[in-house]
Amino acid sequence: MKSAYNFVPGIMGMLLMLICAMMTSVSIVKEKERGTMQTLLCAPLRSTEIIAGKFLTVWTIALIASLVNIASVSATFARIKMPGVEVSISPGAFVLAFALLVPVSVMVTSIFLALGAFAKDFKEGQNYMTPVMMALTVPMAVTMAPGIELNAYIAFVPVVNIALLIKSLFVGEARPDLVFLTLLASSIYAAVAFLAAARVFERENVLLGGKVEMRALFSFRRGETSP
Repeated sequence: MKSAYNFVPGIMGMLLMLICAMMTSVSIVKEKERGTMQTLLCAPLRSTEIIAGKFLTVWTIALIASLVNIASVSATFARIKMPGVEVSISPGAFVLAFALLVPVSVMVTSIFLALGAFAKDFKEGQNYMTPVMMALTVPMAVTMAPGIELNAYIAFVPVVNIALLIKSLFVGEARPDLVFLTLLASSIYAAVAFLAAARVFERENVLLGGKVEMRALFSFRRGETSP
């Protein structure tokens, strides 16, 4: 019976990352490629405010897509009827699954937005994003294998921990301690990714296609400008 739920969290995570990557390409990379990023930076707004709007756009669309995916999964399982097998997931499990996707969506959106800021055009953006997306989706595929369960060590593995926790929720075997550890780790990763992305967005020369050293990018000395 558990095998019926193995593939669902992994597919949900893959779709979430695909949507974030696609929306980032449209929101940041295409705008830099068309030269309209310079126009935005001339507006009476800080660069972080402009990017904050783009982040909220991509993040909101990713959350809506996640909600639609969860609703479709719920409707699908509600219609499954197998002789001698009861397929049932409580509504509370779906609500918690959606809540668990929130920190992951923040982390993934922040990562792809930061990568998109470094790209000069769409092709270069894909070159940056594809390896990262593959690095995130391959572990998600592993979570679909039978016998892979959440434990205290995997609870600190980004993205994978959420997929396995959602699977545990669906089968009714989620442990409170593992839920806490997973949420704690995911929230920390999301905060770090968001702060790192914000640091990238503060550099206008990066948004305009310029180059900056990684050491200078994450330097915390005020007044320091990149070459």
